Amino acid sequence: QEILLQLSGAELSQVAWRLAKLSRQGAGWKNLARAARLIMAAVQPESLQLQDLSTLIWSLASLASADQALLEALGDEICTKLHAGEGALLQQRHLGNIAWAFATLEVLNAGAYRAVQREALRRIAAFEPAAGMSKSSLSEFASVLLDVAWASHFPGALVYSYVVEARLALKRIGRCMDDRSDFKTCGPGPCDHDGEHPPGITAQFGDRIVVFKPPGWQVDDDGGAVEGQALTEFLRGACAEPAAGDRRRAALQGLSAST
Repeated sequence: QEILLQLSGAELSQVAWRLAKLSRQGAGWKNLARAARLIMAAVQPESLQLQDLSTLIWSLASLASADQALLEALGDEICTKLHAGEGALLQQRHLGNIAWAFATLEVLNAGAYRAVQREALRRIAAFEPAAGMSKSSLSEFASVLLDVAWASHFPGALVYSYVVEARLALKRIGRCMDDRSDFKTCGPGPCDHDGEHPPGITAQFGDRIVVFKPPGWQVDDDGGAVEGQALTEFLRGACAEPAAGDRRRAALQGLSAST
């Protein structure tokens, strides 16, 4: 404990984070719980930056270890810093971590949930999906918005205006991800000399596609030998990133062998 008392708030939050990671790898629970209690005794919430507060409260939630007095102090400090505009410096995944931790630890401070929702609303207002955001960033932002809604619902602190704006933002994210699909849309091509159509992608969405599979083209999803032409070969050619062909194999799951 003497060593922990010599650490800064940021260092204590990092120690807590490492303990949380160890707990997810099956490390000894009793020793981790004891270490978490020592950290809680040493930490001073008012000395932490907002990102360190996020790391700490996520770690305590992952360890299922926090006393009520510390939770109240952490919630109050997070509210204070969000009200002061420090949320603009917070990485978006940390905002989702705060919301998740509040719900997991059953924090009952409605003001804390509202402060998180206000920060999420600020980010929604500034959200420009066409401004070069990657698909992973779009997906992460969608997850954060859903985490905030999920967490705020349990204590009855979900604000209606947040629900409305988050729903609209999620629709925009979905449309943007649809527009960035890796697949080229192409309907069945002209008939060959036997009067049969080749395969074609008839519709595409952000997370799935609809494939026209004519007779004679087989689904090779079991790794076995394929009689006739393999539908995955067509998909590899239709994919904008040839190397991603194997990742698309899941798109073939469930396709029947019939036309």
